[in-house]
Amino acid sequence: MRTLFLGMALLVLALAACADTLELTDGTVIRGCFVRDEGVRLLVWENMEQVGGPAREYPRSLVKSFQVERDDSWDARPNLPDLTVTFIELNPKLAGLHGRVHYDQWGRPKIAGAPVLPDLGEESYLKPEEIVQGLKLKYQPGEPVPLTAHVKNVGFATAQPFDYVWLLDGKEVSRGRYRGRLREMEDTTFTLRWNWQEGFHHITFRIITNQKEIATINNEVTDPLWGWGFFYIVSNKRVQMWHTFRSAAGTFCFEDYYRWHIDIMNLLFAHSIFPAAPKGIQARVRLDRIIYTDDVDQAIQSLVAPDGIAYHQGGWVWHDSPEEKAGKWDPPTKEWRQNTEWSLP
Repeated sequence: MRTLFLGMALLVLALAACADTLELTDGTVIRGCFVRDEGVRLLVWENMEQVGGPAREYPRSLVKSFQVERDDSWDARPNLPDLTVTFIELNPKLAGLHGRVHYDQWGRPKIAGAPVLPDLGEESYLKPEEIVQGLKLKYQPGEPVPLTAHVKNVGFATAQPFDYVWLLDGKEVSRGRYRGRLREMEDTTFTLRWNWQEGFHHITFRIITNQKEIATINNEVTDPLWGWGFFYIVSNKRVQMWHTFRSAAGTFCFEDYYRWHIDIMNLLFAHSIFPAAPKGIQARVRLDRIIYTDDVDQAIQSLVAPDGIAYHQGGWVWHDSPEEKAGKWDPPTKEWRQNTEWSLP
């Protein structure tokens, strides 16, 4: 009995060593869990079976400390599919003024530097609205705005057919069925024809399926339609490299991990409550597109249209190092990929 008890104790210790430890302010210690840090809260999977599904939320005020400690078993690849909604794209694109606002020696802003922008001389400092009057800076009520959801199988087995539904502010507006079978890392798109409405509206694309997957939290995306449209530029080889390990998002893909950071940014906006913003910051961002490329530098240049305007409201670019351009790709360290990348949100 003593030998059996000792063996079981060693097994428990071994299991605890390969997972995270969370300590609450009331003295409670939760071992063998998996923690995601979102700043104002922690999302916690209590065991490996829960990873990729709904997590328990702990407000930051209840947390004393946590330690992320995971061994190679975290990166074990299940022979399962994993459908994810990578992003929802809006068209037509709205104009941005990145790189087109210049300041003189007195700090006065002037919009200039693109063929489509008229030069009003000294009047440019006083009449910026006349300079940009030819640009599309907002949608008009009733204007057709197609919404395209991008769905990808980021698992390791072929995904079976599935149903899907579009919702506006939580109410169904369209549904359908995808009858194909997405292979590993294959993607497809679904377009909703919609007319623009003013206000703080949310659009949701949801995958409905009974097939067992690596994760389910990535089967649905809800975007703030009034949010600024961000882009990502990433090399195809970097995306393939991120498919070789499980990130803090609980899945094996670049898209889920960095889309999670968009969600964190919006969460922090909502929690930024001050006397001047009693309801939090109402501004939001949304992931409008991911540009996959074999040449990141060339993709950056392609952001600027022939009229000299970049049609986006910001974005993140993953530059390839000289070693990566030469074909040497190493995954980010465990400390990096198993935690939040706070340089982004």
